[in-house]
Amino acid sequence: RTFIGDTLRVSGVRASSGPFDARSDGGIIETSFRLVPHDGDAWIADILRHTDTFSFPSPAWQSQTPTGVAGSSTPVLEVMGEGVRTSCFKVAEDGTGIVVRLYEAMGKDCTARIIPGHLLAGLRLREVDLLEGTSPPPADRAPIVRDGTIELPFRAFEIRTLLFET
Repeated sequence: RTFIGDTLRVSGVRASSGPFDARSDGGIIETSFRLVPHDGDAWIADILRHTDTFSFPSPAWQSQTPTGVAGSSTPVLEVMGEGVRTSCFKVAEDGTGIVVRLYEAMGKDCTARIIPGHLLAGLRLREVDLLEGTSPPPADRAPIVRDGTIELPFRAFEIRTLLFET
């Protein structure tokens, strides 16, 4: 992006979908963007909330309580931590559990607190790499589970993937 006077120039490039993608950066490219004028830094302006609601509108879904009564207000997963966002919640590629991928988005070291809801509570937890292979973190960076809450340290812009094994 470039600012010149009262003009903002935006360039878009289509990424490859695989090696030797002949269609890369060709054809019609559709995109959306939002301008959010603000004072101060991105943290003060709550830019992450704006980007989350623009990029990932909230889906409507209904969960069930352990007793099978519809309409539970218990979240599947609760993540607390300045700048930590959930980017993936899915069944593992090999079907052995639920994958949760989180990232630190503000460029600051922090510790996230993760509270698994009734669907994940009691499942075995281990950290995996982006391809869901074994990737044990160093002992000082391993997830710590205390009283049902997971503490997970993050470095600036770090991506971490957790597997809740069924």
